[in-house]
Order: sequence, then C-alpha cells, then structure tokens
Amino acid sequence: MSDNPAYSVLDPFRAEVRVFLERHGMTPDEFDQAAAKDENFCADLFAGRRGFESAKLDRIRDWMTARDRDAGYAPPPQLETPAPPPRWMEGAGARDRTFGEYDYDPRIEIYKVMIDSVERGIDRRHALNRFYFSVVVAMFVSISFVLNAENEQFPTRLVVSGALLLAFLNSVLWLSMIFAARRLSASKYDVINELEAGLDYAPFTREWEVHVAKRRNFPQFTLIELLLPATLAILCFVLFILIASGLVSL
Repeated sequence: MSDNPAYSVLDPFRAEVRVFLERHGMTPDEFDQAAAKDENFCADLFAGRRGFESAKLDRIRDWMTARDRDAGYAPPPQLETPAPPPRWMEGAGARDRTFGEYDYDPRIEIYKVMIDSVERGIDRRHALNRFYFSVVVAMFVSISFVLNAENEQFPTRLVVSGALLLAFLNSVLWLSMIFAARRLSASKYDVINELEAGLDYAPFTREWEVHVAKRRNFPQFTLIELLLPATLAILCFVLFILIASGLVSL
C-alpha cells in the first residue's frame, strides 16, 4: 500500500487515452474537441481532477474504439484488459457510477469511519446519561408518592429503602458506563492519531496543539459528567443507611 497509497479509479482510462494520442499523433486539444467535446478534458484528466461521469467516459471509449477500427488499428491492450487495481483496492470502485470521484486512499476512508464512530459514541453517551438520570428521577418521584400516601399499614420504610437501593445501584452502573465509554473514546482517539501520522495533515493533532498553545483551558466534560451520578450515588446510599437503620423515621 505504501508503494501506491492513492490509486485512482481513472488510471486505466488515462492509460488508454495516452496510448490513443500517441497512436494517432493527436494532441490533447484535438482530442478534447473531437472526442470529449470539452475544452479542458485532457488537462483535467491527466491532472487527476474529479467529476468524470461514467456515461461520458464510456462514450469517449466507444469513440476511440471506432476511430481505431476505422484507421485499421487493433484496440490497444488497455481497452481489452484494463489494468487491474491493487489487491487492497478490491471492491473500492467509483461511487455513484462516477469515475474519478476521488483518488482512493483506504487510510482516508478508515479515518472518516473512525471520526464518525467517535461522533456516534458521543451521541450514545449523551443518550445513556439521559436514560440513567431519568431512572433516578423516577425513583425519587416514586418515593415522594409513597411518602404522601396516607396508609399506616403500607410498608413505607421497606419501599423507600428498596427504591433508594435501586437508585444507588443505577447510579453506580451509570458511573461504570461513563468510565467504559471514556476508555473506548480514548482508544478511538489513539487510532485516529496513528492514522493522522500517515496523512499530509493531522487536524485532530493540530487542534490539540492550538488548544494548548492558546491556553484555552476549560473543565473536562467527563469530570462534570461524573459529578452528577457520583453525587446521586452518595446521596442514595446515605439515605438508604439512615432509613434502613431507623435513624430517620418515616
């Protein structure tokens, strides 16, 4: 992969055009006018620019084949057996039936997948925070209903103690999920940094360098995120001990 890190899906077609120009003694400008009907076609093609529709390339290839046949030339080898892509390129192809949409670099594709994975992980983390917080709120709402119930035979202490215990366990589970998500995010960022080491520009690494250089310090989100479930866990545990031991009467 290091020998050819940016194999383009247009390379076989470029080779065909070059062979055709040499065979017929045609200049790129003449080819543009006769075959492509596009003033800058060869310049864009050989410069590696994007945006060549497959229908247009197929039409030009058919025109070259007919021109070779009329001139008595056999089709060049590239027309019969296009140069196969490297093994790591298998299945890549052009997107949306458009040749040359990009010069395919698998590192870029993996990089985009990792960035998307980080963003999705953050969204899932926020969703989990909302879920666990809703569970704790539901527990305290249930406790308030029990405390307002006017039934002396109702096992108030038992129900409240059980609700507090469940809220405590929920908060502990919430904390463990945050730590797990944090470790997973750290691993993802390590992979992104490794990928950026092989790219021409490393936006995440550069962003952190600018952040440190500008001293734009702010509280880490994870610390703020941990504060709420930790506080709730301590509160639920203390209340559970006080109520279950009878130190607080209900």
